[in-house]
Amino acid sequence: MATSKTVWSSALAAVTYAKFQLVIKGISYGEFDLRIAHSTDTNSRTYQQNNAMTRLSWGPARDYIARPDLNRNVEADLPYLQPITG
Repeated sequence: MATSKTVWSSALAAVTYAKFQLVIKGISYGEFDLRIAHSTDTNSRTYQQNNAMTRLSWGPARDYIARPDLNRNVEADLPYLQPITG
């Protein structure tokens, strides 16, 4: 299980941060606290359009995953997250 800390929650939404290790092409770029937000509002346009109710914000990790040299069509190039357990 990833180490996480809930920042806030309400009847319709919750935000938490979880620590992950970012690995691209077998190279670890370190640990990042990524923001995860989830909405349970069944009256929202997002829900009614059957879209994802949970969002991951890359924060500073974006600089690594947005690299133009990564080939999104080659599985070995795709970034992945390894949960930090603790």
